[in-house]
Amino acid sequence: MRFAVASQLNLKANFSIQELVSCAPAYGCDGGSLTASFNYAKTYAVSNDSNYPYASADTGITGSCNTNLTNKGSFKVSGITIASSGTTMEQKCNSMLSRLQSINGSVLSISLYVPDGNDFYFYSSGIFNACYNLSPNHAMTLIGNDESGNWLLINSWGVGWGTAGLMWLQAGNTCNICARNAYFPTMYKAN
Repeated sequence: MRFAVASQLNLKANFSIQELVSCAPAYGCDGGSLTASFNYAKTYAVSNDSNYPYASADTGITGSCNTNLTNKGSFKVSGITIASSGTTMEQKCNSMLSRLQSINGSVLSISLYVPDGNDFYFYSSGIFNACYNLSPNHAMTLIGNDESGNWLLINSWGVGWGTAGLMWLQAGNTCNICARNAYFPTMYKAN
């Protein structure tokens, strides 16, 4: 959502990932839901990360929702658009790519499969493809692609992961990136 605010409203926002993980009713660290997070952010102005810091990345534990820290942000979601369509994975991947390229600065919220083991967790550079096309279990933000169609993603785990928080994922349906809907949230300034 922070990238949606930056691209749509030309403002910087650093949403509390922890608030979404702990408070949006969607299983948190056990396979949360993008739509549940967006629906939560339609109702509540998600706090800034400095107000409700991210702890689950270090612990792997969802944590209880601290309602004293919630609903203190400046932005809400006004709507979500499904940014992927088609009946085949190729069609869905192509529609995601088209949406990403159609609006300069557009970002998409996606789900993909993160394999057990160290390859993903200790990714640091290169084009990642060490995964299977199993059911998506992790959300990331799709922010771009290269000439070969490789996906550029940003993770919620901070700049200490990957290449300053970024990852290149092999083109196509690698890690089942095209299996579930990709979303484009529309944001507005709530305060």
